[in-house]
Amino acid sequence: IRERNALEIQQPDPSEMGALTAHFSFEADDGLNDSTFNVELTLKISLPASWTEDTVTVGPLDGFTYARVLEDETGRFILFKWLPVSGISIEVHDGRLPGTGILDRRVSPAEKSMHAAPNPFLYETHITISGEGNSDAYLIIRDIQGRVVRQIREKAGNSYRLTRENLPPGIYIIQLIDPGEPGAFLKLMAQ
Repeated sequence: IRERNALEIQQPDPSEMGALTAHFSFEADDGLNDSTFNVELTLKISLPASWTEDTVTVGPLDGFTYARVLEDETGRFILFKWLPVSGISIEVHDGRLPGTGILDRRVSPAEKSMHAAPNPFLYETHITISGEGNSDAYLIIRDIQGRVVRQIREKAGNSYRLTRENLPPGIYIIQLIDPGEPGAFLKLMAQ
């Protein structure tokens, strides 16, 4: 377990948010070195009581996703997975297409999953991602202590090739980093 800085949430100046109604935005930054602590967080975002739609549009401007509204004893909320990045604004809209007021009933994107073959592996393995993703998606390889031991950015379609090289035998956690999209995790064993 590693100690994390407190996540800093900042509300941008209202004059920068435009004239959109039923919308708010914020920035989230964990203040940590991304080469070591590049980990998605799940943010629980409370919604105004006046919002009655069953979905919201959420995300940075270039990568909106759709989240289903949940409810508990504290009120209505959404869960949003986010890799804290300084200077990127996260906007939340009340289930309507941003700036139009037209109801948007699209469902949340399917969760991504990863599969490695072979697993366990001796010399190399191929990691395949299900579902569509961004072209700038990449993998982070962590050892069992959580240390980043490698990043893989080169891919062929939805597949990444991991060569053993200097990885000692053991268990590794593979994390898919796909900005603005749901990530995924995979446990991998090197023999």
